[in-house]
Amino acid sequence: DCIEESATMVYNLALSFHLSSIAHNVSDYMSKAKTLYEIAAAIRTRTMNPNDLDVFKMVILNNLGQIYHEQTDYTTARSCFGQLASQLASLQEHDLLHWISKEDCDGFVLNAMLEAPDLAAAA
Repeated sequence: DCIEESATMVYNLALSFHLSSIAHNVSDYMSKAKTLYEIAAAIRTRTMNPNDLDVFKMVILNNLGQIYHEQTDYTTARSCFGQLASQLASLQEHDLLHWISKEDCDGFVLNAMLEAPDLAAAA
C-alpha cells in the first residue's frame, strides 16, 4: 500500500536525522527527526485500527520518547513511553512478544521506565 510505504519512507528519513543528531550533536537535526517521526506516526494512524497491535508504532513511540526526554519535555516523553508500555502489555497479553527481538523488547522496557531526573534544589 502506498500510504504504508510513505510512512516507512518518512520514518527512515526521521531515523537518519535522529542518528545524525546523536553522532554530530546537532540539535536542529533532532527537531527535524521529531517532526518527521510525528508525521510518520500520523500517516500510520490513518491506516491502522486504533486497537491493532503495531510494532512500527512502538518503534516510533520509543524514538519520540527518547527525543522528548533529551529535550527535557518529560511530560510528553512519559506519554510516549506510557503508550509504548501499553503496547508491550498488549503484546504480552496476547502472547505476541515474539514479534520483536529480545534486545528491542529490553530497550523498550528500559525506556518505558525512564523518569524525569531529580534535580537538587538551588543552594
